[in-house]
Amino acid sequence: MIRKFEEISMNAFPSLQTLVYDGWILRFGNGVTRRANSIIPLYDSTLEIISKLRFCEDLYNEQKLPALFKMTSCVNPSNLDIELEKRGYLVDTEISFQTLKMISNFNIKNDCEVIINTTVNNNWLQRYMQFNNYENSQFETFEKILRQIKTKKCLLEIVKDKKTIGCGLGVIEGEYIGLFDIVVDLDHRKKGFGEIILKSLLNWGRNHGVEKAYLQVLPDNQQAVELYKKLGFKEEYKYWYRIKK
Repeated sequence: MIRKFEEISMNAFPSLQTLVYDGWILRFGNGVTRRANSIIPLYDSTLEIISKLRFCEDLYNEQKLPALFKMTSCVNPSNLDIELEKRGYLVDTEISFQTLKMISNFNIKNDCEVIINTTVNNNWLQRYMQFNNYENSQFETFEKILRQIKTKKCLLEIVKDKKTIGCGLGVIEGEYIGLFDIVVDLDHRKKGFGEIILKSLLNWGRNHGVEKAYLQVLPDNQQAVELYKKLGFKEEYKYWYRIKK
């Protein structure tokens, strides 16, 4: 199941370029987000590990990117985490991958407008970048990444007093909807708007025939963790990044 979840989450948020190298997935996205610029050692590995690491390090160095490995308990080879640690790679971030089985649509009580887009538009992307404090120089890369999503997607925003105050991304593949980057404007946080975005995305997914969802969350984001638990999300596994600093 870890391999399946890694595959569909890669499809849901693609990189600009992908290289398959002896079972490892090397992703390049101009440095925009860790997930789009990481090495995912997902499949069987046959080459000698040190030479593979050198190849990856050289390739990412040429792109002026750090060699960043996305690790799970089922990486190949199984001793890769130990070898990375020996080589000076530090654990950068640990993330919880969680899933939900939806029984019915969620009730939503709110006084704001929910807008659903199924194609990329500048207003949604500008608000998304603003709420996440991304640089304007990254706009073009984000736009290219989002336009490369090949399955059904929902770019959702909520509007209050004619102003967009939050947004989120949902992507369907098979029986799952993946939820990404649910974010609310700083001035409107801790008021329940994140829950409205989350439930609206889940309802959109159910209306398109899926009954399962997944998301990824930092374990120390207590407010988000509690909300996801309240809705029924349960952890499937943890993954972490290793980076050579």
